[in-house]
Amino acid sequence: MFRSVSGIAIALQLRRHYVIDWGTLMVFSVLGILLSFLMIFNPAFGGLSIVLWTGFAFLASGALSIVFALRLRKLHTFIQKELE
Repeated sequence: MFRSVSGIAIALQLRRHYVIDWGTLMVFSVLGILLSFLMIFNPAFGGLSIVLWTGFAFLASGALSIVFALRLRKLHTFIQKELE
């Protein structure tokens, strides 16, 4: 919640300095505040969201590890061909 309030303040500063993309930060900050209040007033939603985000983080980490391994394999074969 505190980061969302800080995000709103930063978005307003960016608007004052004529930065084009300040609206995106404002939208996500307001959304963060709304979700924070939802988690405070409905603890079941908070617990469920923590479980879902943790699961999503593990899935994303696994997928990125696979992509990284495939790129390293491709790099390894490229280096082997250059050395021959």
